[in-house]
This record gives sequence, C-alpha cells and structure tokens, in this order.
Amino acid sequence: MARTKSEKRRKEIVRVASEIFLENGFERTSMSTIAERLGGSKATLYSYFKSKEELFLAVLDDEIETNAGAIVGTAAHEPDLRKSLIIVGTGYLMQRLSLRPTRYFRMVSGQAEESAIGRHFWINVLKPAWMIMCHKFQELIAEGRLRDVDPWQATVQFKGLMDTDLVERRLLGVVEHPDLEECRAVAARGVDVFLAAYGAERDSSTVTSGLEPGSPEPE
Repeated sequence: MARTKSEKRRKEIVRVASEIFLENGFERTSMSTIAERLGGSKATLYSYFKSKEELFLAVLDDEIETNAGAIVGTAAHEPDLRKSLIIVGTGYLMQRLSLRPTRYFRMVSGQAEESAIGRHFWINVLKPAWMIMCHKFQELIAEGRLRDVDPWQATVQFKGLMDTDLVERRLLGVVEHPDLEECRAVAARGVDVFLAAYGAERDSSTVTSGLEPGSPEPE
C-alpha cells in the first residue's frame, strides 16, 4: 500500500510540474513553486527528485514515452505496411508539432551548452522512445517485409523523412499548429521514399509503380 501511495504521489508531482514548466518555462520554474502548488514541502519533493533537472526529465519521459507507444499502437491492426507506416508517421507529426512537445523541445534546446539536460534527454528519453519503432522495424525485418538492414539506422532515416522541414518551421514559429492533411501528405511521401530504400521487394514494388497495395494496374 505504501508503495502504491508513493507511486501515485510521484505521478501527481510529475503532472503538476508539467503544468508549471509549460506555464513558466524551465528557468522560471523552481522547486519551491512546484512544492507550493502541490501543497507540500520542498523536503518531500526532494525525496522523490534530487533536482529540478531530474524532475524536468521525468516530465519529458512521461510525455514522450506514453505518446510514442500510443502512436505505434495506432497502426497495430493495419496489415498493409505502407498504410500502417503512414498512420504512424501522421500520428508522430501531429503529436510532435503540437503545443506541449514544441514547448518542451524549446526548453531543452534553450539550455546552456554546458548543461547536461540535452544529453540526458536524448539518452534517457528520446532514444528509448524511438527504440519502440526500432523494435517494430526489427520485427518487420525478421518477417522479410523490410530488407535486412540495421533497424536503428532505418529508424533514424524514417524519423528524418517524417520531420522534413516541418519540425524546424514549427520550432521557429513559422507553423503555428499541425495541419492533419499536410502531416498525412508529408508522411505518405516520406513512407514512399523509405520503402523504396528499405522495403522488401513484395512491399516496395507498389511504391515504385505509384500504386496503393491492392490497387488495379493502370490501363
């Protein structure tokens, strides 16, 4: 029971801290502010997290890991490889370009060069989230639906094809919010390039001919 209460309290701390980080940014958020919003003491807060940086990384981990699993899960029941990857790519872009992740990425990228937050974010949060996709590609390679390539390299290439210039434009404020149709079009183009490079022959042939799987041959 004590452990359950402890886990529930930790989740509540992460939830409240997330709200405050989004409201004030990283620099203007203090452990005192978080403790005050929680209605507890700083000592209790520090018993869960040793520093503001550690708490911030826990917030990022909770945000990104949860969404990463959900995005990959959306395509779990789609047997067509191209369509399933477009679903994943569209879901990734819609989430990545939304308000919360954009603000979090700005906070991380705005840290001083000597700060370890960016490095810890990549190693402990971002890369593990993309490893979910890497494992999926590993399964597809084992099934013969993708070529026998390094699954992590395929993951990195997939991510790059999805990001295109959309992520950069969003971070710079050129794009104010994600557009579903644009995200879907970008994902479809990226998936076609990805499958042309990494798809097994039976899954990539429809891409090179410009056909959806199962479409009739043009007359």
